[in-house]
Amino acid sequence: MKWDVRVDAAGRIVLPQPVRRRIHLDRGAILDLEIEEDAIILRPRVHEPTLIEEKGLLVHEGKPYATLEDAVDIVRARRDADTAGPVG
Repeated sequence: MKWDVRVDAAGRIVLPQPVRRRIHLDRGAILDLEIEEDAIILRPRVHEPTLIEEKGLLVHEGKPYATLEDAVDIVRARRDADTAGPVG
């Protein structure tokens, strides 16, 4: 797929929603930027899952969320996106 994106006056671009969903970019995600000849490459910074299962229990790793429900909602949304595939 190919999308047109524009650079605004402040130098910002908006990644289309299908792109953000496909690579699981949440608000505040950090991207690594590389420049190769005439290309700009953006890659999501690799991070460990925030909830992992240990001995049948969900254990939170990483920075804290406001509530446990917030962390569970994010994990569920990622799982649902992986199951359903790209939307749009």
